[in-house]
Amino acid sequence: MGCFGSRMDSRRKAMDDDWTGCEYAFAIGGIATLDGCSPLDKIVAKYAGGEGKELSEKLTLEDAKLAEDKAKELGEKIFTAIKALHEKFKGDKDSDDKVKGKYTGKEAFAQIDAAAKLWCEKSGLEHKMEEEATAAAPEGMEGMMEMMAEGDMMEGGMDDMMAAAADAPAAAKRETPEISAFGEIAGPGEIPKLLTAMMVCYPAFGDAVKVQVVGYELGGDGDESFAEVAAITGAYVNAGEKADGESFGAAWLGAEDLEELETAFKAKDTSALIFPGVVTAWADKDTAVGNAGEASGKTQVIFKFAGKVMKPCGDKAVVFCRQFAKIKDLKDEDGKKVCELEDFAEAAFATVKEYTDKFEELAKAAAAAAEAAAAAGDMAMEPMMEEAPMEPAMMEAEAM
Repeated sequence: MGCFGSRMDSRRKAMDDDWTGCEYAFAIGGIATLDGCSPLDKIVAKYAGGEGKELSEKLTLEDAKLAEDKAKELGEKIFTAIKALHEKFKGDKDSDDKVKGKYTGKEAFAQIDAAAKLWCEKSGLEHKMEEEATAAAPEGMEGMMEMMAEGDMMEGGMDDMMAAAADAPAAAKRETPEISAFGEIAGPGEIPKLLTAMMVCYPAFGDAVKVQVVGYELGGDGDESFAEVAAITGAYVNAGEKADGESFGAAWLGAEDLEELETAFKAKDTSALIFPGVVTAWADKDTAVGNAGEASGKTQVIFKFAGKVMKPCGDKAVVFCRQFAKIKDLKDEDGKKVCELEDFAEAAFATVKEYTDKFEELAKAAAAAAEAAAAAGDMAMEPMMEEAPMEPAMMEAEAM
């Protein structure tokens, strides 16, 4: 257990500075015991109130929409986190050097900036980034500037601006869907879809959310500023997972991640993979590989998923949340590893209570079986002890 915990800690800490593997990062669960297979990501469970609490006690979606009062409450926390992320990457906005091992500084900031602006324009909460809020009109021109702004919006100027934001540079080779593919995303009620679109179309923003989700899943308890985003998008995607069919994701795994995967494969009859948070996957393997970018000193692994997915933006990209999978095969192919998965549907519980009840039932059954086996072993030993012949030395001693 100590070795496992140590490896888990190392995997978590590695993602602080390297995001190349976080998109398809996984944890290990138990097939027979359902260990680790709670329906809630650990960061979401904490947001919900802790062990045994249901997310529905704190957050519900009606027809995939967020109530306006809840949108205002959570929206303030979300915007605070977005602004902090924006400020964190702003210093590298003109840099061609790599940040987080995955993007150039320019790419990362362009995506996060576009996500922030999309939030401000579409959330319906009247948020503005600092540079927008402090941009003043020339003295005496305030009214005219407002009229011009209104005219531009009426003539579709704002739509052009958002289209430009949607086309902001993404990570190398990444072919993300257009924002328009998600349909209507404006207004407080559409925040679940808006946040999902931000994560899919601007992967640097999605990675910033995912690294927190995975951090908690791998035993951490650090930054949780995007817990509300994880909870809202998770609820939205889980409710929309209706489509069957295979999908693909390509990840770059470091030595310890790869060792964890290979260990799980060797124990594939007892170990399952857990993919926490919202995951973006692709319709075919080539697109998945193209979207993976490049990484040095790592092994590329192509995951072939088989669980249910949501299609919020057409057929190009699909999303799913907290998928449980059994490993069907892990093999070398064209210089890469290919991990073929099968859906572990038995681990999908609708509520925390359903999962907890089943987990405890299995634990009690396992304990009872262990006690019965131990008792049977003791009973089998008794006649053996009675019938066992005496050693020669003992027999000679008795004769004397």
